Amino acid sequence: MDLGLVNRGTIEALICAGAFDKTGQMRRAMFESIDRAMSVGQSAQRDRKHGQNSLFGLADEPAPAVEAATDPGAEWSEAEMLAREKGVLGFYITKHPLTQHERLLSACSNAVIADLARMKEGQSVILGAMVSSVRTVVVRTGRNAGKPLGVLTLEDLTGKVEALLFTDDFMKYRPILSPDSVVFLDAQVDRKREEPSLRVSKIVPLIEAPRRLPPQLSSTSMRPRRSKNLSTVFVRTPAPAASTSTSAPTKACASRSRRTRPFA
Repeated sequence: MDLGLVNRGTIEALICAGAFDKTGQMRRAMFESIDRAMSVGQSAQRDRKHGQNSLFGLADEPAPAVEAATDPGAEWSEAEMLAREKGVLGFYITKHPLTQHERLLSACSNAVIADLARMKEGQSVILGAMVSSVRTVVVRTGRNAGKPLGVLTLEDLTGKVEALLFTDDFMKYRPILSPDSVVFLDAQVDRKREEPSLRVSKIVPLIEAPRRLPPQLSSTSMRPRRSKNLSTVFVRTPAPAASTSTSAPTKACASRSRRTRPFA
């Protein structure tokens, strides 16, 4: 690799995007060895430039191996690895962070983002999604002039949507709305613009969903996959005592009545 054409930032981005995964090395180990690798590469390029060949000038010596700066098996956590991947690409390739929560999202939601395009103005939904970004907008007119509103960008495995939080609710839920956090929202569909959005009234963190959310059946499109997931939850999942695990739904999201009810 010609280091005159490729700088450190490019190498960092390639590692974070998984371009070197086929080497069998861990991304973190490669990332933390960049400086050492570049130093070895620059030295080898200088030698080639000045014609320093191996014995008898028959061939270039093979490039020396680069020792990893950390444990060669060291890797970032899955969350950090995926965040770095999206940071350089703008999307996920390895997997979506919500994949590990798919059963819980299916059991405790009555819609996914893709469903919103078919919903009516004001229709209520309970939707699980990941917070992509949070921005603050200051109200300019009216009785709330000067107060902040929260505008969230949310995503699930089917798409993205914007959601609005009015001042009091925004201040109440702001501490749990960090980027990449996973939450459930009690909201109403807003069809005033070309693309649907949401007006949020309540938010429940993912970790509290098994305790606070009842089972939800989609009012618009109960897909076979989602129905199958719910059946698995209702039949197979035991009710753990005071568990904080979110890897699978608990019976708190799957009572026998299967009725859609508001947040607890």
